[in-house]
Amino acid sequence: FTLESDGNTPEELVVRKNAPWPFFSHWAHDAAEEYQILSIVADAGLPVPRPLWLFKDMPDVDGTYYVMTKGKGRMVGTLAGASEALPEKLLFSLAEFLAGLHAIPAENFDAYLETGKLPTQPGDTVSDAVRRNVESMRAVWEKGPRLPSPGEAFTIDWLLRNVPANANPPSVVHTDCFVHNFLVRDDEIGMEVADELVEAT
Repeated sequence: FTLESDGNTPEELVVRKNAPWPFFSHWAHDAAEEYQILSIVADAGLPVPRPLWLFKDMPDVDGTYYVMTKGKGRMVGTLAGASEALPEKLLFSLAEFLAGLHAIPAENFDAYLETGKLPTQPGDTVSDAVRRNVESMRAVWEKGPRLPSPGEAFTIDWLLRNVPANANPPSVVHTDCFVHNFLVRDDEIGMEVADELVEAT
């Protein structure tokens, strides 16, 4: 939608809302959680939409929602794959974005990690985080409607027994970095940011 107010340039914004029922039953798939995580990433200066306002438990609304700036760019593909050749400039830009994401200090996410919605906990080392995430994957796998799989059971057990020793703090990673999940402007990852709205919030 477009927000217009006296003396200001009209701004295009987006509403992101939960469905009345959970689409996923685990991890960060709630609008309030997404708002919190995206705010941290935006504060780090990365080219992502800026969350502006969060609304929970609103009368006559069947789910939590938030308003964010609209990213101005184009998609270069779908879940089925890229719809055009991806230039080297874009690939380097994507690498820089991911490096910036990985460089956000883990403690910036402590308030979110304390909710217990993710396997990783505040103060975890890389080894701790890997072990917790594999154990969480196993819990999801065990609840799934499938036939017993000795191969999968062996693989998960092997992973847990062979977590490398790493006392460094963990990093945030993008677990679905594919062409349908980013916007491109001038062959770079990015979007315009509505500075006046950012300042107002």
